[in-house]
Amino acid sequence: MTARDRHEQLSNIGYLRPIMHPITQVLTVQQCLQTAAEISQRLQQSHTFVTFDLAAAKLALSIVWHKPDEFQNVTVLYILEHFIPFVHSWVPLEK
Repeated sequence: MTARDRHEQLSNIGYLRPIMHPITQVLTVQQCLQTAAEISQRLQQSHTFVTFDLAAAKLALSIVWHKPDEFQNVTVLYILEHFIPFVHSWVPLEK
């Protein structure tokens, strides 16, 4: 089967304007959450996943916790960017 034989749907990727405020501020994180939720609604998606680093995720989780009605369909994910090199240092590579 070749690519021409399959039905392929084109993707449309867009980029948002950067938020030029420190991610350590609660209002900046809240703006990220609100923007992501609005985009999900426009795309008729029932749930929103937003990924932050650990420090920003802690702020986002606090916002979601204190505003459950506004962010009931938002899931905050976080990446452990400082943990990954540590894991790579002790996970053996296959030979």
